[in-house]
Amino acid sequence: MKRFLIQSSLSLSLLVTGCVSIVDGGPSWLEVETNPENVEVSLTKLHNDVTTELVTPFRVELDKGSDYQLVIDTPNYRSEQVFIDRKINGWFWGNILLGGPIGMAIDYANDNMWEHNPTLITLDLQRLSSAPDTLKLNVPVKVFYDDRPTETLFLPIVFRKKIPQHRRMVHCSAEVMANLPDYPNCQ
Repeated sequence: MKRFLIQSSLSLSLLVTGCVSIVDGGPSWLEVETNPENVEVSLTKLHNDVTTELVTPFRVELDKGSDYQLVIDTPNYRSEQVFIDRKINGWFWGNILLGGPIGMAIDYANDNMWEHNPTLITLDLQRLSSAPDTLKLNVPVKVFYDDRPTETLFLPIVFRKKIPQHRRMVHCSAEVMANLPDYPNCQ
């Protein structure tokens, strides 16, 4: 009789618990590492658009009932965006053999039927530009005259780096100024 009760309670627990809940029912974790470290990251839960700000490296528990979007937008580096999608956990299909429709319903109800992919994200962030903010060059220019020998003048050129509001691209502008003393109308 005692043996029957133990077997019955084990069988009943299998029937009222889903396969994933038994084998892989713990939390879903996401680990994020970046090079360089200490980068601010936005992690958005797409189910309800709740955004959490984190600093790398970090490990955070994810809600199995939602997909996520990870966004890195830091000055002087290219922006990165990664989607963390849910997929059906392989153990969910074990309910066909062990838990039946009741086990499937339980795993579905408590979101244990889902697992996230990826769970480890390692990013080497790409620098936008390592150029200085201002670069000055003197470019030699040969000036040919009709009545005197050829002369070499140095034409100053200044490049300025512009970083727009969205920080995704670096634009450069150049200024060219030439003053030819014998030709006041030529600039």
